[in-house]
Amino acid sequence: MRKKHWEPQGVTVTSYQDQNQVYNDMVAGRLDGTLVMSAAGQSGFLDKPQGKGFGFVGKPVEDDAILGSGIGYGLRKDDAQLKQSLDAAIAKVQGDGTIKKLAEKYFPGIDVSAKP
Repeated sequence: MRKKHWEPQGVTVTSYQDQNQVYNDMVAGRLDGTLVMSAAGQSGFLDKPQGKGFGFVGKPVEDDAILGSGIGYGLRKDDAQLKQSLDAAIAKVQGDGTIKKLAEKYFPGIDVSAKP
């Protein structure tokens, strides 16, 4: 899907084994840019010495057809009790401000709130 969307616009899409290889190629000048979740890009690259001189540019890409949507957790389809427990735990830490407090500490300026 990504190649189908980006390559007609002149973008060369390259797959990598892991995000560290992407960052290394950016530092080495072999890669012009990357799409990355803002929290991961900030803490995994921009906040580190190798990220000096790099930054986010342009508007965030928020197209579910291209990137998918959100973050999920895997569990057995028939385990309704586990799903209910996980949903309740997420709602609790969202509601009591725990997520906001942790986000401000570890991901300042980035929205990591749970979305329904």
